[in-house]
Amino acid sequence: MGPASSQRSVSAWGGKRTEGRDQQVRYFLYATGGFSKHFILSPSMIVVLEFAQLHSWARRNFEQMNRTPIFPPWMDQLIKLLGAGAAVSGLYVVMMINFGASPKTLNAGYMPEQPVPYSHALHVGELGLDCRYCHTTVESAGFAAVPPTETCMNCHGKIAPTSMKLKPVRDSFSTGMPVPWIKVHDLPDYVYFNHSAHVTRGVSCVECHGRIDQMEEVQQVAALSMGWCLECHRNPESRLRPVDKVTDLDWGLERTPDVKAAEGRELMKDLGLYDESGQPTVRMTLMTNCSTCHR
Repeated sequence: MGPASSQRSVSAWGGKRTEGRDQQVRYFLYATGGFSKHFILSPSMIVVLEFAQLHSWARRNFEQMNRTPIFPPWMDQLIKLLGAGAAVSGLYVVMMINFGASPKTLNAGYMPEQPVPYSHALHVGELGLDCRYCHTTVESAGFAAVPPTETCMNCHGKIAPTSMKLKPVRDSFSTGMPVPWIKVHDLPDYVYFNHSAHVTRGVSCVECHGRIDQMEEVQQVAALSMGWCLECHRNPESRLRPVDKVTDLDWGLERTPDVKAAEGRELMKDLGLYDESGQPTVRMTLMTNCSTCHR
């Protein structure tokens, strides 16, 4: 390939004659000791070499520039503070969701307005009505039955028969439709709870429902969460009492925690939860088995 052909190829590639550029690049290679002055360059070689020259020029100029930072130094500290703030904020949100959405926060204290202002404080606390008079199935079934209207009318057919507070009861009695009581202690459908299994083994009403004999209107006092139940199933001794004292809600309040635990351990031996040496039995381990509450 001669000089003419080189000029033609360069001209065709660049769109105009580039003899000066071709000459400049040949002298650059000659000066660096790479090639002869009269070496013929292809267009691709010219592009590569020009890029190398440009890169070398840019590097030299960058090294000569005054390297002043774009952002002031305090920006580094600000970024660190913002990062720490984001981490703390994230933890705060997680904790708020965890505690704010817990059953203890959402359910404890729930006290709906009932269609009849029935006072446990009056009927149980003052008049001494036994829990089982109204909740008749509590010792024999899993569900503590809500009393039928007839149970109410046993007394209120003659006591306060014209009271407007009792009008829903009288209407229910005359029509046969039940009083629309609102359920307070409502467990999820996937939880199995048996009242008789607890009441007949010495777990008093007060352990789950609180001092309901002092309530003008029933409210939920315990979380009734899984963790709350497991805490009792793991350490039930202080929550047990003689079976005949289960509905006596103010019984044993003066007992110290040590006395409760000591008496409870003896009751657990009678229930087969502890052996004679005071060691947990297989029956005790089943109290925290998943199938006990989830069936």
